[in-house]
Amino acid sequence: MLDIVDETICVETGLADKRETSRFLKTVLRQRLSGDFLFLDADTVAVAPLDHLFKTTADFCALPMRGTRKNQPTRNEVGRVYQALGWRWPLKILYNSGVMFFRDTPAARMLGDEWHQRWRETLGIGCVLDEPALNRAIDVLRVSCEDLTPRYNALVLGWPGLFRTCAIAHFLESCETGITLMSHLVQVAKSSRTMDWAAYDRCITEGHPWAPNPAAWQLWRSKNYGRALTAKLKKTLRPGCEAQYRSKML
Repeated sequence: MLDIVDETICVETGLADKRETSRFLKTVLRQRLSGDFLFLDADTVAVAPLDHLFKTTADFCALPMRGTRKNQPTRNEVGRVYQALGWRWPLKILYNSGVMFFRDTPAARMLGDEWHQRWRETLGIGCVLDEPALNRAIDVLRVSCEDLTPRYNALVLGWPGLFRTCAIAHFLESCETGITLMSHLVQVAKSSRTMDWAAYDRCITEGHPWAPNPAAWQLWRSKNYGRALTAKLKKTLRPGCEAQYRSKML
C-alpha cells in the first residue's frame, strides 16, 4: 500500500493496545485529512465503481442498521454503553462505521471532533468500539446524513447473496475463517505479499464471496444454485456416474 499512496500522515496516539490505536486513528480521520474522503474498514473489499458516493450533498453517509432481529445483539451492546453513560436511548437508527463518506464541511468536521471526544468517553468505561460514539455524535449534532444502501456496505456473511449486486463487500472480521474471499486474499498477501487478482476477478464474475473451490452449501447460500448443484453432484456421484449424468443432461 505504501507504494501507491501519495501522502502518509503519522499520528501519535499514546496507546499501546492495537484495537484502541485503530479506533483512535479512525475517529480522528476527519480532523487529519483534507477534502472529502471515503473510509473503508480493513475487512471490506470494493468490487464495483464507487464514484456515486462522491456525488452526495450530505455531510456524512453510512449504512443504517435498523431494528431487525439480526441487528439486535449489536443494539443490545450499544444500549448498555449508552445507559452506562446516561446517553439518550434507544435510537431509531444506528449507523455502521465500516463504510463512511465524510465531506469536507464545517458540520462534518464538527462531527469528527464530537465522535473522537465521545469515543474517549466510551473508552473510559472499557468500550473500545467506535460505533456507539459515532451514533451519539450524530444524535447530538443532528448533521445531515445520507443513508447508504446495502449495495455500498453489503454484510455478506449474513446475507451472501448480496455479493452478486454489491459495490462494497463487508466481511466483518472474517479474515481468519479460511472460507471467504477476504480470508483468502489476506492469507495470500501474508505469504507472498501479492494480490490474488485471479481469485478476486473469479468471485466477481461468478457472484459469490467465497475462497477458491467453495463448497456446495456456500454456493447455495450465495444464490449460485446451478453451481451449488454441480458441486454437490461432483461430491456425491462416482466419476463414471457424473460423466453419464452430464451426457444425459446434454
